[in-house]
Amino acid sequence: MTPLRAKWFNTKTGIIGIVFAEDDFGNTDYFIGVAQGLHEPIDIANIANIGTLFPTEVGDLLFGATNEPERPIMGIPTVVERPEDSARVQPMETKRRTRKPKAD
Repeated sequence: MTPLRAKWFNTKTGIIGIVFAEDDFGNTDYFIGVAQGLHEPIDIANIANIGTLFPTEVGDLLFGATNEPERPIMGIPTVVERPEDSARVQPMETKRRTRKPKAD
């Protein structure tokens, strides 16, 4: 197996890696496994050689190997530019900070 790309996810109990690898015949697959986190090339090789097969459709989405247009995550709209009618909102750089006098 020849590893091509890898992604890492840290959890409370360890590190999970997903590796995109190519075998000697030119077939590519995704593999998932647990890593020790001490030496990245060794972790990648271990996951590529003895990891569990990961679904190709999910791996393509995760690694960005899809032709679908990007969509907002969970339906959250993206803000292209600041609306002009947002006069109430003042950026922190221009906001004056004043102290109120202490009451005796």
